[in-house]
Amino acid sequence: MSLVAVIFDFDDTLLPDSTSALLREHGLDPDDFWSHRVKALVDQGYDPPLAYLNLLLQEIGQDSL
Repeated sequence: MSLVAVIFDFDDTLLPDSTSALLREHGLDPDDFWSHRVKALVDQGYDPPLAYLNLLLQEIGQDSL
């Protein structure tokens, strides 16, 4: 049995702005993503990390992360 682990710096503690770079790589506008789409979910009551991680899965897809 093989085990593979994938680590991504979603909170940008290791590299500056890695999440926005991931968005750009997939053709998404980081400013719109953070300022409008994530904010709309947070305004609905989502916890901020859950809001943007949910949107990443919706927009980029689970297989791409």
